[in-house]
Amino acid sequence: MLVFDVSGLQADVAYDFGVYTYAGPIDQQIWSDLGPTDFVPIADVDGNVQIDSITSSRLNVLWDAYQNTMAYLITLVDENNQMVGVQQLDGAATQFSFTGLDHNTFYEARVEVFIDNQAFYAGDSNARTLPVGTPSGVVNVLSTTTDAITVDFTEIPEATSYQIHYTDNFGVTRTLTSFAGSPFTIPNLSDSTDYNIQVNIIVQGATELVGNAHGRTGECYTLVPLNLGSPVRPRDPT
Repeated sequence: MLVFDVSGLQADVAYDFGVYTYAGPIDQQIWSDLGPTDFVPIADVDGNVQIDSITSSRLNVLWDAYQNTMAYLITLVDENNQMVGVQQLDGAATQFSFTGLDHNTFYEARVEVFIDNQAFYAGDSNARTLPVGTPSGVVNVLSTTTDAITVDFTEIPEATSYQIHYTDNFGVTRTLTSFAGSPFTIPNLSDSTDYNIQVNIIVQGATELVGNAHGRTGECYTLVPLNLGSPVRPRDPT
């Protein structure tokens, strides 16, 4: 009797098995239907699976850590239940980002955890990527001086860098790159000037909008000495 081990199947899915037998001088194919087989669902654990840091082309998946975990298997399916991404991670991982996704599209992330050579379904979460040009975070002006504006913005995991575009009220736009993240101070500005500020994120070469803000530098005052004239001498009473 021949025994075949079929691996890589999904849990809780019915499969129809059969065997092709090649017989005769012309290798005639004979199909033997073995009938459907229902696989027992893998056990569940509460993995607290969540999705955050959503942009128009990426989703970040987070889950709870477990002791004695050998590996995690993260699967992403689209709104048609088609698998668009799968990643196996070591037992120390607690998050993973899927990039290069379609904008304004519904996705579901599913997490399996392998503990002591057994697979457990940790949970799933779903979200929709943003339309192109939709801010994925928030940008706030923290403080201003006569020549600088400090902004605070939403940081995105796995960001390579951040781009800060700032345009003055004359329409002049300049760009700075921040590798440190938030907060960030824009230096060498003109006093008493309005600035429109845009923060972008760069992840694996892709640029995404984080958000926009408006700030105005402070006024620069020049102290002018006052000429009070010659001092007045008191009148001589004699």
